[in-house]
Amino acid sequence: MHGALVSGSKAHGHNGPGPTPQVVSTSSDVTNALLATILTGLTRKRTRSPEYDFCTPARKQARPMPFLSPIESPVPKRDEILHTCLLDMVTQLCIDLTTAETFLQKEDYTPDIIPFIEDAVFVTGMAISVGKVLKFKHFCKEWYQRYEKKIGTHKSVFD
Repeated sequence: MHGALVSGSKAHGHNGPGPTPQVVSTSSDVTNALLATILTGLTRKRTRSPEYDFCTPARKQARPMPFLSPIESPVPKRDEILHTCLLDMVTQLCIDLTTAETFLQKEDYTPDIIPFIEDAVFVTGMAISVGKVLKFKHFCKEWYQRYEKKIGTHKSVFD
């Protein structure tokens, strides 16, 4: 038997025509179709979309990753403070402003004075939104306060 007719009700009885009969294939064809469907589903779940970003949170994590306190990180050299601050912002907030480093250096903006600069300067000079400017300024303030603790400064520029 190569194929058989299967129908949900009687074929053309007194109640009128039933649903259109379907042909059921042999068991090897059904098995192959089932395997193809399962394998397609498995490969879709394992691939990531091309726009995947390391900052995108995972759907599930078995265990939370241990967070290293920024205070435990090494003290950056004086000429690397701005660069280190920008890199820390990427890793902690997933906001990448490293492309603006040249602009910030040209204007001599460092994390200790960035919170005091007018928002409009960053909006135009760095081409970012006001919201990102506010996050940037807040991050720089907190970052520099941690830096001061590391180097043992008794009085903060923010007091």
